[in-house]
Amino acid sequence: MRKVILLLFLIVTALGVLPTTIQLMGPLTSKISVVRTDINPYRNAFANTLIELAEKSPYLLPSQPIPSDDREIVELAKRLTADKISTLEQSKALFTWVAQNVTYDVDTFANDKYFYLDHPDAVEVLHSKLAMCMGYSRLNAALHRAVGIEAKVVFGEGHAWNEIMINGHWQTQDPTYAAGFIDEASQSFITAFTPLYFSKTDLKKEGEYEW
Repeated sequence: MRKVILLLFLIVTALGVLPTTIQLMGPLTSKISVVRTDINPYRNAFANTLIELAEKSPYLLPSQPIPSDDREIVELAKRLTADKISTLEQSKALFTWVAQNVTYDVDTFANDKYFYLDHPDAVEVLHSKLAMCMGYSRLNAALHRAVGIEAKVVFGEGHAWNEIMINGHWQTQDPTYAAGFIDEASQSFITAFTPLYFSKTDLKKEGEYEW
């Protein structure tokens, strides 16, 4: 199987689908996973195929939008889950931290009509503590993957949220809606943690991202 994966990787590199700067050292799946971005769905799909052929889950590995191997991400995730035994308890701790520590970026949402072209990655959100739905979802996913919990970012009706693997099932989580809401009159974000969104969202899923 390793020889098959290596052959596929060399073929893809030769075709220019994956960057040639990746070094063939360390876990190959990790080297492949980090080329996944939010701007090249074909590369993402191919990378995920290679990862799955190696019998790994793409949703446990880092990508460019979800750098779950970043030192700060890993340290925070481990600290938040240190005294938690079950996956459910660990997930709740991570989700709650994101919802309670990130503020919705109302200014960008209201004034930047091209905001969807330049979403911050999980580390940028961790530093700024400011994000829209995509940023919330990326940080939540990164923290989960950092402690070995599968995490997706999904979307629907112009919104993004997460699906987290808990006890063998993908559980819907919406850290953005859990964080609070926008006051239309003042155009400001009102912090109001709503734990119900740990297992729900108000919108219909239309798809999921490959990274």
